[in-house]
Amino acid sequence: MLGLKRREIKDRIDHIIEFAELADFIDSPLRTYSSGMRARLGFAVATDVDPDIMLLDEIFAVGDEKFRRKAQAHIERYFKGTKTVFIVSHSLSLIEKYSTRVVFLAGGKIQADGDAKEVITEYRKTI
Repeated sequence: MLGLKRREIKDRIDHIIEFAELADFIDSPLRTYSSGMRARLGFAVATDVDPDIMLLDEIFAVGDEKFRRKAQAHIERYFKGTKTVFIVSHSLSLIEKYSTRVVFLAGGKIQADGDAKEVITEYRKTI
C-alpha cells in the first residue's frame, strides 16, 4: 500500500491513528465512522508518507476547525519543501497563499494559466 512494505506500515500506524485522533474508534468497523472520521483517517494515511507529488482536493474542507488547523500546519511542510503539490479548491485565499502557478478551469476548459494573483483576478472577473 502506497509503496510501503508491511513493516513500514506497522511502524507508521500508531502515528497515523494519533494524528487522525481516532484511538478510541480504531477497532470499530470503518462503515461505522462518520464522514469526518473517514476524512481524518484518509488525510493521516496520505500525508504520513513522503510523496514527490501530492494532489489535495478541497483537503481543508474536512473535519472540525481544530483538525483543519492541524492539517494545514502539517501540510505546509510540503509547500515549503521541494515537492510538487496540486491544490484543487474554491478557497482563493488558500490558493493565493500556497500557489506559484494557478490553472483556472471552467466547463472542463482552461480559462487562465499563470501567476496566482493574475489568474485569481481573472477568475473574479468571470464570476
